Amino acid sequence: MDKRLLAAFFISLIFLFPQIVNAEKLWQPQNSGINDTNIRSISIFPGNDNFICAGGLKQVYLSQNGGQLWEVIFSLGPEDTEINFVTFDQSDPKILYVATSDGLFATKNQGQRWQKIFRKLSETANNVRWIELDQRDYQRIYIGTDEGLYVSSDSGQSWKKSAGGLPRSQVRSIAVHPANSQVLYLANTYGLFKSIDLGQSWSRVYVTSYKADDEQDNGGNENNDETSEVQDLINCVAIDSRDNKRILIATSAGVLISPDAGESWNKLPSEGLTEDKVNFIVVSDKDGLIYAGSRDGVFELLPELNRWQEIYQGKIFRDVRSLTLNKGAEQLFAGTDQGVFKTVSPRNVQKQKKEERIEVVAVIEEKGIDVEQALKRLALSEPTIQEVQQAALRYAEVVHPERIRMLRRNAKLKALLPDVSLDYDKTVYGSSTTKVGFVGPRDWGLSFNWDVGDLVFNEQVRLLDGNARLMVQLRDDILDEVTRFYYQRRKLQIEHILTPPQTIQEKLIKVLRIEELTANIDGLTGGYFSQYIKRKKGLSYRK
Repeated sequence: MDKRLLAAFFISLIFLFPQIVNAEKLWQPQNSGINDTNIRSISIFPGNDNFICAGGLKQVYLSQNGGQLWEVIFSLGPEDTEINFVTFDQSDPKILYVATSDGLFATKNQGQRWQKIFRKLSETANNVRWIELDQRDYQRIYIGTDEGLYVSSDSGQSWKKSAGGLPRSQVRSIAVHPANSQVLYLANTYGLFKSIDLGQSWSRVYVTSYKADDEQDNGGNENNDETSEVQDLINCVAIDSRDNKRILIATSAGVLISPDAGESWNKLPSEGLTEDKVNFIVVSDKDGLIYAGSRDGVFELLPELNRWQEIYQGKIFRDVRSLTLNKGAEQLFAGTDQGVFKTVSPRNVQKQKKEERIEVVAVIEEKGIDVEQALKRLALSEPTIQEVQQAALRYAEVVHPERIRMLRRNAKLKALLPDVSLDYDKTVYGSSTTKVGFVGPRDWGLSFNWDVGDLVFNEQVRLLDGNARLMVQLRDDILDEVTRFYYQRRKLQIEHILTPPQTIQEKLIKVLRIEELTANIDGLTGGYFSQYIKRKKGLSYRK
């Protein structure tokens, strides 16, 4: 095959695969001046991208030059209190709010003086987890606590608890409709609630627990009973400013979207996500692109491929707690376990992709890279996807479907066989007067019993069917995960061959990413993948 055609084919594969489409997106750390890199919340002032605030575990930082340099403007003491959320006022970058486990704080002069503007007697009410500001009425503030929702209409001077159908529960996220501030969305442990009258009344539009109907908060006298099982907890709510009926929720089981303001819900595909639990979600007001943050990084949903891709270039963090886009969606900022990071966010257009393909072909021809030989070496030095899949199933001790079918067939045949009983009896007679005893006849007995009900309803078959369904689900999950890691790794290897890193930093990033994927595959195969490669290398050395 012509090497030029072969190179062009694999280059096309690279640009088709989402793992490499955004290779130009490079995360850059923005931690100059940040001591507490455990960043939990990040916010950009809507009127000026230079003003950014970030909240760590105990300190709040302010940058006035787009994240290049930070200064500490708020600190908590050594007592057991934490920062949960930070945000700017909508009208003035000098005004900031900090939600903590001990109430809500505010400053009107960029941290020179702070005032606690919300504090309750109960510990649950004091734990403020979320702050949301009305984009039209700047004096209206919503805060979510472990006890429910509180509202202020005078910039925090007074507060009123919102009930109107809300269960007494931990508030996890709040979103105000950007075009109609009468409409609110609130997520708590019981689901997603919607209000069309500034929070005076609420209706549930997505359910995570069915106990909310029995525990409405009519003043705070009910017991806060949250012992019921909760599924798919909502961690974040987002509204698409380009289409205000488009609502998204990030849950512990992926991302869901409603095209009709909460009337119906569809789950977005999970392909490409390496972690089901999504911590945070934002929607670009420029092009409607969706970004999700999880314990494994930041992912972008590709509409044309209907799958997620990770933004991994320059990634030295793991857990992402908060995301925000600057004005015009030109840069994405992430609050992570390793500090603040930013990246250029616009996607490549087709023209740019074409130019990059031409450039890669030119590099291959100039350097004389033998693509065919390089790919052959990869194939010979590593196990095939089928071998890796089988190793993963063996390591997880997943029973083969044919084995399950055989056990089910044997269980049905067992119902045709009788239960066989062999008895031996003897009778002993005696008299108390004569003091004489007699041993009667020795009797043998053989009996056969059939349970006719087993022919119709066999309990063993039912148990096998249940176990088979669980086994099939486990098998599918393992195969999906190991296949995803395998081809992510292979795509990075191909990219490394076709476009070698130009700097030491780029090389280290790619090598570490490949090692991370190798470790993931080893974790699913019990070390089989690395052991296979070592054996192949040992054989090649001996040759």
